[in-house]
Amino acid sequence: MKIQYFKYFLEICNCKSISKSAKNLYISQQALSSAIKNLENDLGASLFIRNQSGVVLTPYGESFKKHATQIILQMESIAKDFKQIRKEEKHVLNIAISFGVISALPDKYIENFKLLHPNIILNITEYQDIPCEEAILNGHEDIGFSIAPIDETSFDSQTILKNKMCILVSTDNPLSQNDELDFHQLKNEQFLLLNSNFKLRHNFIKKCREAGFEPKIYLETMELILIHNFSRLNKGIGVGVHFIGMDVADVKAIPFSTPDCTWEVCLITKKNRPLTPAMKCFLNYVNNQKYHII
Repeated sequence: MKIQYFKYFLEICNCKSISKSAKNLYISQQALSSAIKNLENDLGASLFIRNQSGVVLTPYGESFKKHATQIILQMESIAKDFKQIRKEEKHVLNIAISFGVISALPDKYIENFKLLHPNIILNITEYQDIPCEEAILNGHEDIGFSIAPIDETSFDSQTILKNKMCILVSTDNPLSQNDELDFHQLKNEQFLLLNSNFKLRHNFIKKCREAGFEPKIYLETMELILIHNFSRLNKGIGVGVHFIGMDVADVKAIPFSTPDCTWEVCLITKKNRPLTPAMKCFLNYVNNQKYHII
């Protein structure tokens, strides 16, 4: 039984005419008559009697009229309550973020989203780059901030920000006299790298090979602070991201002269995964932000 039929019924009660009611309801007389017939079939009783002046209520119609108005008011009240519940309902969005990305995001990037959408709870977990993507593929997380390059066969992605890759050298190292460096200048150095779970390592090694040499690796770690400390002690040449390295005491962050030698953060979702309302909301928020390129 459709609540819309109740409204049709009450309109006919007010107008006492099928044709006039149909005009007010912006439907055809045939459609209105069919709706009332269906309502009568559901109720098992005739509601109207036609006469020369229009229609009049049967005793069943008189009884139904008393209840129909209250039923419509109750249904409208329920719809209003449901709307409020949906408005207040909390949605959880699980976000995977590669190490270092939170520091790179524009100021109050996450906080502003929370202010705009207090009904969405963000669960944020930091990962190394490769595990970050695995968490998205396995469905453990909804959305991820990972590092390029991104496998476009597995993910939908968009660039959020870029920063320069750099080397980190002690201020006692002669290389610190440079403001930028070419890869060919690093052929005989030994390097301090993040481990194989980080795209920065793979991107750096690829660039070295393109320059014609295999880098000598002195240290591999998941701790960037360890790379900073060893760089300060002049134990090797650290490889990092320029905006982070600039704040390390007694260490100079020197960007590469190669223009495409960047650390690129991408927002990713699993390809062909249906988007929840919370995911759509977050993606819309990100799309309204400007890319942050340093």
